[in-house]
Amino acid sequence: MDTDLRYILANRAMKVIDGLPADDHLGRHIHETQPFAAVRQLEEAAQAEQFRFRRGQGRASLSPDG
Repeated sequence: MDTDLRYILANRAMKVIDGLPADDHLGRHIHETQPFAAVRQLEEAAQAEQFRFRRGQGRASLSPDG
């Protein structure tokens, strides 16, 4: 994914995960392809971690305590 959380690469395994061919992921946000309800929370956490990482605050982590 790029910094806007859009897919820039996808493989055939993505079809197993969400039913869409790899090419159908490209340029889309994760919430446009993933069927599970918590996808917005995942996007928000990823955006927060990207911000922390760009500010040089260590490795990105999705743990709640950072």
